[in-house]
Amino acid sequence: MFPAHRDIHQTYDLKGSTIGREFDEAKLKDNPKGPLKDLNWIHRGTSMQFGPRKKNLLMSQIKKDVELLASLNIMDYSLLIGIHDLARGNSENIRGTTLSVYQPRAPLQRTLSRKGKDGHPEPPPPLKRLATNLPNEEFLERKLGFFTSEDGGLVATNSNDEPTGDYIYYFGVIDLLTTVHLIET
Repeated sequence: MFPAHRDIHQTYDLKGSTIGREFDEAKLKDNPKGPLKDLNWIHRGTSMQFGPRKKNLLMSQIKKDVELLASLNIMDYSLLIGIHDLARGNSENIRGTTLSVYQPRAPLQRTLSRKGKDGHPEPPPPLKRLATNLPNEEFLERKLGFFTSEDGGLVATNSNDEPTGDYIYYFGVIDLLTTVHLIET
């Protein structure tokens, strides 16, 4: 979820609740990259540095994401936030010492299951383009890369929406639980 080329100096797993939502910071010595939680965020006085424009776009996106999750009956998710401190950069090589990549024993291969009239494999049909109304500037800004143009995250800005050069914030929704409907037979 976080970029492989950036050290993530702080990680928070936020649910919007304080009940049982604290990572024992004494354990950070054993697990320095353990995800901190809601009470750690509050006790440390952590905040994100965004000017009004970036804050409004981020809040609008989070609201839309939450509405989508609610409409799909998905509950108990967290907002994972990774913070890269630009002043510290990659000097600690955190990613190099904590990131591992799974290497399968044999390369995965895609097989084509459809056969043409001549008996040879046929490529899958092209995806149909969905008709959508391309709405407002906010949508176009995201489509053109607002949430991907700043090294995959959001660079901190001041109250005048100017970059501060302090942090890059990375976001993801994790720990999705869905409702399960049991059918008795």
